[in-house]
Amino acid sequence: MLLKVSGLTKRFGDLIAVDNVEFDIGEGEIVGLIGPNGAGKTTLFNCLMGLHKPDEGEAIFDEKFDLMKMKPHQICKAGIARTFQEVRTFLNLSVLDNLKASSTFGRETENRRRDDEPHQLLESVGLGEKKDALAKNLNIGNRRLLELAMALSTHPRIILVDEIASGLSLSEISSLTDTIEEIRNSHGISIFWIEHVMSAIMESTDRVIVLDNGSIIAEGKPEEIKKSKKVTEVYLGTEYD
Repeated sequence: MLLKVSGLTKRFGDLIAVDNVEFDIGEGEIVGLIGPNGAGKTTLFNCLMGLHKPDEGEAIFDEKFDLMKMKPHQICKAGIARTFQEVRTFLNLSVLDNLKASSTFGRETENRRRDDEPHQLLESVGLGEKKDALAKNLNIGNRRLLELAMALSTHPRIILVDEIASGLSLSEISSLTDTIEEIRNSHGISIFWIEHVMSAIMESTDRVIVLDNGSIIAEGKPEEIKKSKKVTEVYLGTEYD
């Protein structure tokens, strides 16, 4: 098992943001994480990335790394990368230089030493022709693709993807989901994906976890989640079609 989380709890004063959460993610699996605003999804990501220290529980990566005892840069070096709800790139650097900068934080691999690797990564996400453009001049869709390429440049074994489809057009979302599936299929990288765009999650994931008030209320294949009355009541409002 690539990532195993057990009894994870995070409190902020009297608020229990993440409540005794347990799940696992296998090699090459795409797992969706859905739930209403304030459900604890991003807080869970922050705990896994070392940005918040949980009050209880553990998260074991690759059967040997105790994430609760590691700092963010150590977690990245171990093989976990992340994208953010609000895109984080180096705005005044070129697209290519963004990748060169982000790659310094990742795992040591043979590919990391190849001079052509950043170019290949940009081609893989459709940004090859924009390598010399400044990040600040990209539209939101391309900035999200750049951030995804930056995550890839660290040679992760899993990427935590946080609402990457937000603000995109239907055609951009379709292209993005194809890119994420290709990342898994070509590189065997696992994806743990927070998203409010239900079509993207339901069409692209192997499994979906539903979080509400910090607790997991459902877990299963997308078709099972669509039919769950509990999920419909808590999150979707009406049955997903």
